Amino acid sequence: MMLKNRNTEARVQDIMEKEFNPVQIDDKLTEIYRKVRSNNKTFFPVIEGKKLAGAIDMNNISEFITFRAPLDY
Repeated sequence: MMLKNRNTEARVQDIMEKEFNPVQIDDKLTEIYRKVRSNNKTFFPVIEGKKLAGAIDMNNISEFITFRAPLDY
């Protein structure tokens, strides 16, 4: 059923993810990959110091492995 046919009063706060395991901006990609596999999470906020620097998800990791990493060899 399409969203417009359901509860149109629902808000982002009602369905958003609230528990995150942030990663540090200088963490190694292999560490992040392990966290993805062990936590069943595909999205991680990236922290630099105490500030949000960005986000990384499984699509970012897959893109790097598929397209960027082979160019380094």
